[in-house]
Amino acid sequence: MVTAITNARVFDGEGVIDATTVLIDGGVIRRVGGSVPTDATVVDAGGGTLLPGLIDSHCHTGLGALRLALRFGVTTELDMMGYWTPGQRRAVAERDDVADVRAAGMGITPPGGHPTEYGPPEGDDFESAIPSDPTADAVDPAEFEFPFCSTPEETVKAIERQVAHGSDYIKIMIEDGTVVGHPGLPVISDEVLTTAVREAHRHGRLTVAHVTTIEGTRRAVAAGVDGLGHLFIDGAHTAEIVAEIVAADTFVIPTLTVVSSALGRAGAGSAADERVAGRLPAEWLESLRGSMNVYPQGRWDDALGTVAALQAAGVDLLAGTDTTAPTPATRKAGPPTRRRGPKLEAALLQAAWDELTEAGYAAFTMEGVAVRAKTSRAVLYRRWPNRPQLLVAALRQHAGLTFEVPDTGTLREDLLALLHHMTARVGEVTGVLSFLIADSFTEAGVSPSVLRERALADAPLYGTALIIERAVARGEIDPSRLSPRIRSLPVDLVRHDLIMTQMPVPDATLVEIVDRIFLPLVRG
Repeated sequence: MVTAITNARVFDGEGVIDATTVLIDGGVIRRVGGSVPTDATVVDAGGGTLLPGLIDSHCHTGLGALRLALRFGVTTELDMMGYWTPGQRRAVAERDDVADVRAAGMGITPPGGHPTEYGPPEGDDFESAIPSDPTADAVDPAEFEFPFCSTPEETVKAIERQVAHGSDYIKIMIEDGTVVGHPGLPVISDEVLTTAVREAHRHGRLTVAHVTTIEGTRRAVAAGVDGLGHLFIDGAHTAEIVAEIVAADTFVIPTLTVVSSALGRAGAGSAADERVAGRLPAEWLESLRGSMNVYPQGRWDDALGTVAALQAAGVDLLAGTDTTAPTPATRKAGPPTRRRGPKLEAALLQAAWDELTEAGYAAFTMEGVAVRAKTSRAVLYRRWPNRPQLLVAALRQHAGLTFEVPDTGTLREDLLALLHHMTARVGEVTGVLSFLIADSFTEAGVSPSVLRERALADAPLYGTALIIERAVARGEIDPSRLSPRIRSLPVDLVRHDLIMTQMPVPDATLVEIVDRIFLPLVRG
């Protein structure tokens, strides 16, 4: 079908041209200017400006954000770190209601390096909202891991994985945490940095470095990266640093929007602009009104001056926002506050237990837990590669297997307290455990004995070892009579009864295990 856009003020990317008509055929611009074919569908621009689609050269996007991008004329977004699988990318490419996307995959960073200070990435609507592609490969949980690199060998393998997963370019983190509110972060070594650049180029991929400081910028340029994902903001530019960027022919994505937010400058003015307010949902406007305020000592005038100097020197400057889905961290001043670490893991395991008790074992899925926890499957897969391992972790948390080891002053009372706690809590979950034991080998390649060990034994055995150590120090036990099997005997016997009966072990049985079996063995 041929479409003619007429009566337009045509901007070709560099200036307004004389032509007022653009002819499109099959999704391709066939002609600019000239007459309108008689069989064309005519769209009257009414004197409005027609321009090429805009590109956001730095963002962290999802399906909802790709849809919003079109409202502002952004037809392509360059994701600088995210979870896009090849199948998801193909699904997006086939749609005309969202912007196109190119992606870096996960950024190269040292263990504990940026952005792990914010906790494992949780995603927004990447996995659940993008229509599945029947030709897509299964999701590989390793794809969603940060490619931590401490050596050149690790870096070579990481780049190979990124390329295999469809990365269009490679993101490299050079961040000591000073500007992002977390000073003292581990920083990538020069050896790893140069290896990452060399390997990316060997695979035909450009490299983009996350930098926020002058030192990081110099390291990136010296290593031969193709582009800088941010503007340095820890000081004013100098003629020397500008000359280094020019000599290396490095492009720069200033991301002045996120620089402004880092300096504590809220976007309330933009949020109040009717051209913006009428196109963004309430949560995005709320986020726009806030700021991160993680580097208030920085100077906005320095940032603007640096951009001006780079432009005057002929450096290629790409427009990028570094936007992501709205989070509580960007709705108020202050550093990010989203769930992370133990708090996040506890929430995930509670969601898993709730899903198990409400949906049942047979209907328990990683997807169901992700929806309940309001996160993505990738967050779960990073911690628990399969369903049995997630279930075991949820069982352990619910059963309260992390506890304070009793210290009553006597071996007998310590053991009885430990075993009583074990049977009272673990007895609640042994029914589910029996299903897990049946499925564990076929689904996860885990033998029943290993699963029992993981689900029931680790914490109690640790408690038994500590209790025995104290008893030896008090002279209650002859250490020469202790073997590994005798040390674990009380827990082994209780665990056997729990699994076989799926009921709490009676107090009388616990007393028998301690008084008539274990104590005679260790006291002679």
